[in-house]
Amino acid sequence: MTAKNHGRATTPLSPKAIAAVVLVAGLGVTAALVQRQKAANLEVQQDRLQAIAESLASDIEQRVKAYAGIAASTRDVIAARPDLPAWMFRSIVDSHAVADTFPEVRSVAFTRMVPDKDLARYTDHLRQLHPRLSETHTLSVHPQLPGEQHYIIEQFWPFKDAGQLVGLDTLSQPDNMETILRTTGTPGLVLSAPFELLQGGQDRKAFVLRYAVHPSQPVAAAAPYLGSTVVTVSTSGLLHATKTASGRDKVFLRIEDVTADAPVLLTGDAATPRAMQSPLAAQVPLLMGGRRWLVSVTPAVSLLSSAERSLPWWIGSAGAGLSLLLAFAALGMLQRRQQSLLELTSARATLRQRELMLKRVFEQNILGVAVIDMGSGAVVEANARLADILGYRGEQLTGQSYWRWHYHPDTVQEQKEFLALHESDATSMRIDKRLRHNDGSEVWVDLTISPLAEPGETPTQAICIAQDITARRQMARQLQRNEALQRSILNHLPIAILLVRPGGEIEYRNKAFVRITGYTQEEAPTTDAWLAMAVPDVGTRAQIRADWDARVLQATAGDGLIEAREYVIRRANGDLRTVTASGVIAAGREMILLDDITDSKQAQTEIRYLASHDPLTGAANRSALTQALQDALRVSERAGTAGMVLMLDLDGFKALNETAGHQAGDEMLRQAVARMRAMLKSGDTVARHGDDTFVLVMQTETALEPATRDHATTFAQHLLAALARPSTIGGQALHTSACIGIALFMGMRESADELLKQADMALSQAKQAGPGSLRMYSQVEHEKLQKRASLVRDLRAAIEEQQFELYYQPQIRAGAVIGAEALVRWHHPRDGFVSPAQFIALAEETGLIVQLGEWVLGSACRVLARWNTDPLLKGIKLAVNVSPRQFYQEQFTGTVLAALSTSGADARRLELELTEGLLLQDVEGTIAKMGELRGYGVSFSLDDFGTGYSSLAYLKRLPLDKLKIDQSFVRDVLVDDNDAAIARTIVSLGNTLGLTTIAEGVETEEQKRFLLHNGCDTWQGYLFSKPLPAADFERFVHTLAT
Repeated sequence: MTAKNHGRATTPLSPKAIAAVVLVAGLGVTAALVQRQKAANLEVQQDRLQAIAESLASDIEQRVKAYAGIAASTRDVIAARPDLPAWMFRSIVDSHAVADTFPEVRSVAFTRMVPDKDLARYTDHLRQLHPRLSETHTLSVHPQLPGEQHYIIEQFWPFKDAGQLVGLDTLSQPDNMETILRTTGTPGLVLSAPFELLQGGQDRKAFVLRYAVHPSQPVAAAAPYLGSTVVTVSTSGLLHATKTASGRDKVFLRIEDVTADAPVLLTGDAATPRAMQSPLAAQVPLLMGGRRWLVSVTPAVSLLSSAERSLPWWIGSAGAGLSLLLAFAALGMLQRRQQSLLELTSARATLRQRELMLKRVFEQNILGVAVIDMGSGAVVEANARLADILGYRGEQLTGQSYWRWHYHPDTVQEQKEFLALHESDATSMRIDKRLRHNDGSEVWVDLTISPLAEPGETPTQAICIAQDITARRQMARQLQRNEALQRSILNHLPIAILLVRPGGEIEYRNKAFVRITGYTQEEAPTTDAWLAMAVPDVGTRAQIRADWDARVLQATAGDGLIEAREYVIRRANGDLRTVTASGVIAAGREMILLDDITDSKQAQTEIRYLASHDPLTGAANRSALTQALQDALRVSERAGTAGMVLMLDLDGFKALNETAGHQAGDEMLRQAVARMRAMLKSGDTVARHGDDTFVLVMQTETALEPATRDHATTFAQHLLAALARPSTIGGQALHTSACIGIALFMGMRESADELLKQADMALSQAKQAGPGSLRMYSQVEHEKLQKRASLVRDLRAAIEEQQFELYYQPQIRAGAVIGAEALVRWHHPRDGFVSPAQFIALAEETGLIVQLGEWVLGSACRVLARWNTDPLLKGIKLAVNVSPRQFYQEQFTGTVLAALSTSGADARRLELELTEGLLLQDVEGTIAKMGELRGYGVSFSLDDFGTGYSSLAYLKRLPLDKLKIDQSFVRDVLVDDNDAAIARTIVSLGNTLGLTTIAEGVETEEQKRFLLHNGCDTWQGYLFSKPLPAADFERFVHTLAT
């Protein structure tokens, strides 16, 4: 008999229910894995976004350097020739191909500083400097401003805007004041804050780069300030210039000037709302020309590959089984539908944008535009420019008859042509047409009419485009009236003129012909006689005669003008001159015009040379270096051979300049370049990259990397040896050496800018190794430098955001806490705890140790003041480490006293720990500073005694209170006789000098007993306690006391 269950029976779960439970559990685990993968994907995108940001920042920095190169090139030429003619200035700028290579550059100018008393004289100089501009503009200094000094625009490119801006006193522009005044005090590059230009329409935001100009001759320690060269760059143009940069299409870019407290937007993309809400962002600071920019990017598209984006879903799919596959299939369908809707929305938005763009083009066109109904002749739509040409408002033209403004005699023929255009397959008609202005006057236009219809369809509308040519036709008529007058004054022109009769007899020659050629009427009565003497070579003379006769025939059949050609002729005295020969056929005679362009060609040659070479050394300049490096990359790509870039810096050049003088320094640079050139083969380049920095671009004949590296190393060693040879300058032998950084290239895998950065990195490593060193670029070293740079950026942020905390390690005597050492700890928001071994030395190198040390000192003093209210803590001394760099700050004493004063701490409880290395620089100054602080009650201890420059000579003079035995001696004091002897000696020395001795790094009872036995009764180390946060330290003191 079975027992009965009393109460409700438990119903077992069905198989379906169990399967459902398993499925739910599996889905939960899968969901967790998916979320974890999404988080990993977000980190990957952030890393890639940071890389794109750094690449774009580098691209922007290189472009700014290129703009600076333009400014520096014009500065060097003006420094060499302060009275530079306007045409030569424009030629220098044009040689950089600024309009094609840097369309974002709005202008290049030279601004001269003019004393107020010289303004009247300078106005005359300005007009003489710009004879061509003076013909169309009244040049003067404007506006008239008070003040002792004025900064006048003397040269300006492009020429089309020069008439408005030459003579402008730039002090009338407040946005330029700051950069103008900064250039007077620095020879380096100066950047401005962004500002609005006076001209430029809607696109007016820009910034300027300036270089101060000082005359290069004579060489002086402080040459007078002439003015500054200015390059104006459109911020939106700079943004557009980045379009080709790597990763640019994947992000929205924003550039801000953060020099001041409030950031100022230079330029940026219009980010979508979705991008603005993205958690991803990256920033890179740039410091250039005294300004601090911040380059920020947010993603415009996903930075993950399709496989990476799909990975969470694959994980979910594998974990969920067949049921979730169906769910993901449905999800995929919904995603595709959503994508289709997004694409449809995007297409509609694009269509609306294009319609809006066409509408704006129609309204803002500089030509008159109208749409005409070809059946009725009514104006369907007309833009404001056409209305302006005809003297109406824009809305008055709509609905009126197109023929209303035509003169009747012309209308009949045009209506026939208009009808033929409507009925035939003709695509357009173009005529010069006179129209009736609203005030009754004639208006001449260049009129083009095109039907609006697809091929094969009958057009119902036509578009008419009209350009106002009234002024051009009036000018043509005026030129016709002036032609007779111009012919009468030909004899007074400075160019040579010959009037030749049929048969070659010279009927007339002016004085300029005799001056240029040297041949009189008696010596050369005919053109043949003159040519026989001017061009002695028979073959060349026959070729010139045939060419001239052909152009005479062409002119006779055409408009009578003989096309100009360039020839080299011999003067009567034997000199060779370059002339251009042109002419006019008039009344059966040939009027031959000769213009001597010899000096002009020589000047152009000099300008081209100065535009691409350093005027001091003759080496290529930055612009020519970039072109040479790009050419070398193309040759390497075609030939399949490797090449190398060597960047070298002369060691101690600044000191040589200061001791031997600038003339000796200049000569040293010239001799160094000569030695470099002597080692190069044809096709290689040496360029001056900085004051004493040079770059060599060389091709090799091998494609094997080991061979190329060996060749580069061998060449660089020979080059170092050549540069190390003494140079005899001014009767004395001067010595110098160099450091070299090497970057190799093969094909076009790296850009010219990237190779220069690699060589620069290698040069930095060579400098760190010491004079006469060379280093090859290494990706591993590059990554180390990037990691170091990242840590420096994080350290700066940590100081600003106070990510540090002070820990306190007790100092014990007789079982009681008598003191503590304050030790800084860094809690990185991303990496967690960062060891002091990683950041203290870096802070010392970068100078950030000063700010960090001030924070530590202030925090320690505030803790001392708080402890003063606790009976068990108020007697404890707090030791704070002071770095040499911090100690030698002029305001160090004031910083310590300010920290004590503002916190209310007792100076007698503050102990400053100094290292032996600090004493090597200025013993007397150190003693004086210590003595001053000791007078306020601050005490001093010498940290790590015995590990550095231990000298009794200074030890007995220093106002010290305590010696610390370094833990390196304490660690092995029981097993190393030498360490034991050193520890005993330090204790004995401290007792002799009346100093307290404390041992750090005490970790065992045996070490403690040894130290106590030898007279050291104060200890610090893990035997007693590790460094503790403030609250834990305070509990430790209270616990030990009880």
